[in-house]
Amino acid sequence: MSTTWETIEERERRVRGTRTTSAMLRAGEQVPAGNTLKSAFAERPFIGREDLRSIARQDYERPVITLYLNFSADRVVRADRPVFLSVFNSLRHQALEAGKTYIESLPHAQRLGVPEDLRDVQDFLEKYEPAGARALVIFKSDAQLNRVMPLPVRVADSLTIDGDPYVEPLEAIMEEQQRVLVLDVAMDKMTFSIFELGYEQELQSISEELPRATDPFRPGKEERHRLAHVKWHFKAAAQLADRLFKERGCDHLLLIGDETGVKEFEDYLPKLLHDRLLAPISFSADDGPNRRRSAIEKALADQRKKEEESALDVGDGARRRQSLPDAAALHQRRPGASGIRMSQPSLSISEAGLLPIR
Repeated sequence: MSTTWETIEERERRVRGTRTTSAMLRAGEQVPAGNTLKSAFAERPFIGREDLRSIARQDYERPVITLYLNFSADRVVRADRPVFLSVFNSLRHQALEAGKTYIESLPHAQRLGVPEDLRDVQDFLEKYEPAGARALVIFKSDAQLNRVMPLPVRVADSLTIDGDPYVEPLEAIMEEQQRVLVLDVAMDKMTFSIFELGYEQELQSISEELPRATDPFRPGKEERHRLAHVKWHFKAAAQLADRLFKERGCDHLLLIGDETGVKEFEDYLPKLLHDRLLAPISFSADDGPNRRRSAIEKALADQRKKEEESALDVGDGARRRQSLPDAAALHQRRPGASGIRMSQPSLSISEAGLLPIR
C-alpha cells in the first residue's frame, strides 16, 4: 500500500519489486516435475508450509502412501542393509494388513498401483543416506505426488495408505519450529529467503544500480545522489520485508551483512520487525552453505535461550510475590494484635499543640 512519504520513483520501484516477488514465489511453490522420489528429491529436497497446504488440498487419482521414518542411532549404523530398511518393511506389512479392505475396494488399476508406489519408496530408501537427518517424511502417489523431506527432529514411525496424505505430524512439527525471514543486506542488493527446519529457500533479490563517481569537480553532489539511491533501496527493501514477514507467517527477522550497512538498514524497519530481530550475522559467501546454516541455527538457539531465561525470570518474580505475606496477615501475626481495630479520639490541630491557642 502506498504511503504518503513515497516519491513517484520510490513507488515505481516498489511496484516492480512486488510484481517480481509474486512471480518468483509462484515459481518457487510449483510441484517438482520428477516422476520418481529420487528425481523429485534431487530437484526440491524441502517441503514448506505452503507446499504442505497444497499437498493436503490436492485430489489424487491413486492412493497416497505417507511414510514417517525415524533415524535413531541404531538404525543408521553402516551395514550391507541399513536397519531402517527393515523397519520400513515391517511398517509396509502392517499398513497393507490394516488397509486390506480399503485396497481391495479400489478399482483394478489403482489397486495395482499400490505395490508399484511401495517399490519406489523402497528403491529410494535403499540408496538414501541420512547424513545427519533425524527423520524422513515421504509422500508418494504415482507420478502425481513425489515429495521427500529430511527432518531435524524425531518422529513416530508410521506408514499409511489412504486416499489423502497424512500431513498432521508434519504440520505439528512445522508449528513448533520457528520460521525466519533472512535478509542479506548490501547497499546495492537485498536478498530475501525463508529459513525453517534447517532449510533456506530464496524468495527474491532486489538490486539498485548506484551511480559512480565520474566528475572530480562535483564530489559532494554525486555523493548526495548516491546516498539518495541507497535510501530508496533501503525503503523499498524494508517495505518488502514487512510484507513478506506477514504473508509468510514468520517469527523472526535475521539480517546478514556488514555491521555498518545492517545498522543503517535497521532504521528503516517498522517496529514489528524491530521487535522480532535476531542478533545480526556478518557472513561471507566464501564460508559456504553449511557454515551459513550453522550460523543461522546458532542465532535461533541464542534467541530461544534468551526467551527461556526471560520466562524463568518472570516466573521467579511471580513466585516471590506470591510467597510474600500481605500486610494484613503480618498484622494478625504480630504479638498482641487482635482482629478489632481500635479507634482513637481525634485531636484538633490546636489540641495537638501544633498551633498556639489564642
